Amino acid sequence: EGAKLRQVMIKNEATFNKNKENVRTAKYLLRRISIARKAFEKQINILQSIGRQLKHEEGTPVDYDIKNKRIKDSGSLGDF
Repeated sequence: EGAKLRQVMIKNEATFNKNKENVRTAKYLLRRISIARKAFEKQINILQSIGRQLKHEEGTPVDYDIKNKRIKDSGSLGDF
């Protein structure tokens, strides 16, 4: 009975340590995803800014379509 209890305790501790490591890994990955998302949003903002400048300079409406992940152009070129 005592040996069986000890085995269960050892197994529980191993599971606990594994779970702790998984949580640590998950937190690290979430930080990396957050950093990547912020960088992507910054790039989107830059593209939108360029689009607004082009629209202002050339009079051609250019904007970034976030839903379809492409640059929208209502000029003669169509979507590209």
